[in-house]
Amino acid sequence: MHFISRGKLIYAPNNSAFDSVIRHVNESFQDLRNVQRFADRWLNEISPSLKRFVNQLDSETIENVTEIIKDRFPALENATSFLTNASDQITR
Repeated sequence: MHFISRGKLIYAPNNSAFDSVIRHVNESFQDLRNVQRFADRWLNEISPSLKRFVNQLDSETIENVTEIIKDRFPALENATSFLTNASDQITR
């Protein structure tokens, strides 16, 4: 199973039909690597920076931004709860 986690498959016979299949499989592994890199960057860089930024905002600014998001993007109303929670923590 170790060879799969590295993104390469060992196969035989070596012909154009198998090469085509393996090329598609390798593309799928590349997509998975891209997702893994993005998730890793989100967890280690973007999320902490975003959290620091939100924690530096004053409660009035957070409430204003939350209302703007709710008004302009109704589908995101539930997603604004983290801003409301941050605002509550600031006022404590």
